[in-house]
Amino acid sequence: MSHADHGRSEPPETLASTANGSLTRCTGCGALELRFGNALLRFDATDLPQVCEAVQSSARLRRDRASRIDVGDQRYVELHMGDSGAGFVFSYNEIRELDDLLAIATRRIASESAISDSPLAIDDDFFIPEPILRRLKGIRHGRS
Repeated sequence: MSHADHGRSEPPETLASTANGSLTRCTGCGALELRFGNALLRFDATDLPQVCEAVQSSARLRRDRASRIDVGDQRYVELHMGDSGAGFVFSYNEIRELDDLLAIATRRIASESAISDSPLAIDDDFFIPEPILRRLKGIRHGRS
């Protein structure tokens, strides 16, 4: 579904962007659209923590010989998106960039909701686990 499906003329709101992609939010329904390289994913905002966790898990697999794909000097990792069966292959640098993109977008969403220092609960359906929240705080303070 695109934002045009809601009969709105406003473009989607860009939450974060990098050289290879962006995460936007539909102004009509709040759905998120992740465009990164050749990948395009549309999902509900409530699924953002799971998408972040999948990307972080893939980044950790870089060191696991059984889970990575080596082609010449390049290392690639597979990114599986939940139960959808969707899978993507990214270089380690791409996965890091995607991880940063999602962290920036998550931080922006969190800041819009005036968060406390406790695990983030924007509404009943959206929750950011404590490890991701700690990472976001590290980015805010210049650490990664």
